[in-house]
Amino acid sequence: MSYCLTSNCPKPANPPHTNYCQNCGSKLLLKDRYQAIKPIGAGGMGKTFLAKDTHRLNTDCLIKQLSPSPHIQNNPETMAKATRLFKREARQLFHLGNHPQIPTMLAFFEENRQLYLVQELIEGQDLSQQSNFTYNPEQIELFLTDLLPVLQFIHENNVIHRDIKPANILRRTSLQKTSTLSRGDLILIDFGICKEISPNNLTNTGSFVGTEGYAPIEQLRGGKAYPASDLYSLGVTCIQLLTGHSLEELYDPMQGRWNWQDYLNKKGEKISHHLTKILEKMLQDSLKERYQEAAEILNDLHNIPAPIRVTGTQPAFSKNTSQKTSPHFINKNLKTSPTWQCLQILTGHSNEVNAIVISPQSYILASASWDQTVKIWNFKTGQLLHTLRGHQGYVNCLAISSDGYTLASGSWDRTIKLWHTGTGKLIHTLKGHSNYIHSLAITPNNQHLISSSRDKTIKIWELNTGTPLYSLNTAGCVRSLDISSDGTLLATGSDDRTLKLWQISSGLPSLTDTLTEHTNWVRSVAFSPNRQLVASGSWDTKISLCLVQPGGKAKSIATLSGHTCYIYSIRFSSDSQMLASGSKDGTIKLWDLQHPRCVHTLSGHSGPVYAVAFCGRKIPMLASAGDDGSIRIWGVAPVSSVKT
Repeated sequence: MSYCLTSNCPKPANPPHTNYCQNCGSKLLLKDRYQAIKPIGAGGMGKTFLAKDTHRLNTDCLIKQLSPSPHIQNNPETMAKATRLFKREARQLFHLGNHPQIPTMLAFFEENRQLYLVQELIEGQDLSQQSNFTYNPEQIELFLTDLLPVLQFIHENNVIHRDIKPANILRRTSLQKTSTLSRGDLILIDFGICKEISPNNLTNTGSFVGTEGYAPIEQLRGGKAYPASDLYSLGVTCIQLLTGHSLEELYDPMQGRWNWQDYLNKKGEKISHHLTKILEKMLQDSLKERYQEAAEILNDLHNIPAPIRVTGTQPAFSKNTSQKTSPHFINKNLKTSPTWQCLQILTGHSNEVNAIVISPQSYILASASWDQTVKIWNFKTGQLLHTLRGHQGYVNCLAISSDGYTLASGSWDRTIKLWHTGTGKLIHTLKGHSNYIHSLAITPNNQHLISSSRDKTIKIWELNTGTPLYSLNTAGCVRSLDISSDGTLLATGSDDRTLKLWQISSGLPSLTDTLTEHTNWVRSVAFSPNRQLVASGSWDTKISLCLVQPGGKAKSIATLSGHTCYIYSIRFSSDSQMLASGSKDGTIKLWDLQHPRCVHTLSGHSGPVYAVAFCGRKIPMLASAGDDGSIRIWGVAPVSSVKT
């Protein structure tokens, strides 16, 4: 069936493959592409239709039409507000839709003086429709484990949802009849009233937006919204799912409290003191007494198990090591560092994992393996999103664009492939190198891809088209590349034991400095995000730390020692205060750069660690991968009692 979207059409249903409505004569394909099939929802603000994208093999999608009720349309002020909310939802879906548990926006446009939003179709029902069973405490813990990373993601992207409730949480169709939740089952929808976080609007008052009962007191009294506001609404959702009762029954206005525990006691449902304490803290009226971040709840929920063996808290510089220091690193108030532990292990590759990259815009991690595949994961939930096949040899290196949309992979088959991260679709295959691809890097403006190969060349490609632009011959085989955050400098590490810096602001790279601090191959190089430092890791088991100077020069200021075998990978944390290194000795070392020393040695991989990558902004995390085929996600455990 083709469905007419003209609001006053008396008979909107039409036979399939009809181009024009047989009743009102309106064109049926929106933008000559999107075909509405049938209405599936309606409210005071608009209508929702099941649809097909005729340009994508008739893939199912969802059309949202802004079609307010007559009393809204007849009020210019209210209609203007409805339009703003509709446009806001489009903007937020575009910004956040790269997350696998948020619908992807496919299109937003105006046609025949009506606004339309086209988004990914999620097969499922919202939780308000699932009345066939209530959740037990174990299921609530799984529910929180699945949904809290989504809230952490939107909050880190400066967005507050402001309307968390069962009706805005979908559960995938295939799982509706089961009582077990798995990672990635829940989808957060309806970003129409979400609010962007900024220093100016965190405390501004405004009209109440949200759903009464689920919204906390700060939203009810003036429209203030914080990340903690969403956590309160999530807590209310949890107790409703636990008890199966309405909010009117669960809230006692005489005592001013939620009496959800009374209903559980009447049912004989036992709930742990641990979970009760978490839910009660989520439901606090006082903003200060509530959880402030989703990650705090996750930490409490999982009770932070005993950490994996951690060593190396003493400075790692021996007296025989050439240790150079600089006032840049002096930290007179050095405190005991927090404990790091393994939070999650991702498995799925059938051979060693050689490279990992993490999108700066979302919880997307890509891994490359000698099993000839690239895998894309949600590292917060552990969900495998895509397995990319196409290379005919070991996949050796990866790079991801700063917007997170394009993934590049390099292989022993001498090709580079460009993929769309969200869909896993192959965009281009780049051919030009005559030997293995060793390293890839994408410029911060996402215009160029730089590659190095065993053929002793560096090539620069146009990222959007895959067109080769420049080729540069090198004296040694370049094993590693990195680009400074301002896009002006390229660092290369080579088999000739050198770290080289190149000017790349325009045209062919020009060499600006060569450093000879190592006695073996330079296997990994990295710039600090603040561009002040460049580091190199070598098969001589040492890391050289250099200060970047004007004119593309660098000055060695420290040598970090502690690994007992080859160093394969080094990476800086997002705040440029820490460096991670992975080695053939099977360990990962975390180095404090404020006062150069090894503060942690993380053990867990059963073989060499080939790749490390930091992730997270407010709460630092680390990913590692290696010869055992696993990817490990590491994080900081709260320090409850640290004596200094």
